[in-house]
This record gives sequence, C-alpha cells and structure tokens, in this order.
Amino acid sequence: MSAESPRSQVPPEPPPKGSPPNATPLDHPFFLPVLFIGCAVWFGYDAYLSQDPDILEHPELNRYGFRILVFLAPLWTYRGWCELQRRPENPWVLPGLLAALAAWTAFDGWASSDAFNIENATVLRALTPWLAFAAAWYAFAAIRNPAQSRVPYGFAVVLGAPALWFGYQGFVSESGETNALAFQIGAITLGLLAAWSALSDLRRERRNPASSDTDPSL
Repeated sequence: MSAESPRSQVPPEPPPKGSPPNATPLDHPFFLPVLFIGCAVWFGYDAYLSQDPDILEHPELNRYGFRILVFLAPLWTYRGWCELQRRPENPWVLPGLLAALAAWTAFDGWASSDAFNIENATVLRALTPWLAFAAAWYAFAAIRNPAQSRVPYGFAVVLGAPALWFGYQGFVSESGETNALAFQIGAITLGLLAAWSALSDLRRERRNPASSDTDPSL
C-alpha cells in the first residue's frame, strides 16, 4: 500500500474572518444595513422635508416606508456587526425594537397632532396590535430559549398575517375604501418582506442544514 503524499494531508486553510466561502458583495454582513440606512434617509426626506407637490399628494409610501426602514436599519446593522465579530446576538434586541415601533405607531394613531397621522389614524391603530403581538412573540421566544436569537420563519409569520389582513382591507373590503391606498401599500410591503424573510430562512437551511435549528434567518 502506497503512503499518501504530504500534500494531500495538508488541511485546507480556513476562510478569513467575516468572509464566507464564495462570498459576493451581496453576502457581506453590512450590505443590507447600508441599503436600509440609505433608503431610510431617502424615504425620510421625502416624507417629512420634501416640498415636491407630487410627493406631498401621496405621502403614504414614504411615511410607512420610513417607519419600516427605521426598524430594519438598526436591526440589521446590529446583526451584521455580530456576524463580523462572530458573536451571538442578544435575543432581546428584536422584541425591543418591535416594542419601540409599536409604541411609536400607537402614539401616532391616538395622540399625534400631525395631519397625516390624523387622516391615517385607522391604519396606524390597526397596525399597533400586530406590532405588539410580534414584540410579545419574540419576547416569549427570548424567555423560552435565551440562547437562540431568532425564531425559524417567525418573522414571515408575524409579517404575513397583517399583510393578509391589510390586503383584504385594501383590495376587497368596502370598509377600507377611505384608506384603501394605505392598506394596499402596507399589504404589498409587508407581504414582500414576509416572502423575503421566508426565502431567506429556506436559503439558509439549504446552505447550512446543521445550523438551521440554532441560527435561522430573520
């Protein structure tokens, strides 16, 4: 029996820290944070500072988009930083951000004097229970399993449920005709985020089945 050559016994070098094999710029931990922060600045300017008549006529997309991006930007910045540092995420970051978003939405729906918030109070008040439910969902998960920072397909569920309800109000129900455009934008936005989150979970499980139970996607 011939001995194996020394070259074949040399183990492969591990990939550099923060650079997974076959990585592309889209896989960089800070790709999504930079994208979300840039879009948040853009949407925020159009929502609160722009004087363009066309934008002022239909502010729903920018107002609701800014609200969602202000939530996503710090969440994914924190996750990208944890991924680069190879450290576990704190499971209370997500429910904390959701609770803050729920409180902000509740204030705008019941106590704000802003003209847009008064006109869209029905939508904002409808959003608040879903956000509170999502915060409670992830808080319960953090208490039940503090070592697991994410719940498999959890975000797809908590976004998909209100997306269906918003879609019914915006496209089917006559009771939502007054705020039909806002309901439709909310349904499409939440639906796309839910679908993206579910696909992200599925992609991660296929790419790394061994870790899918302990480190699922959003």
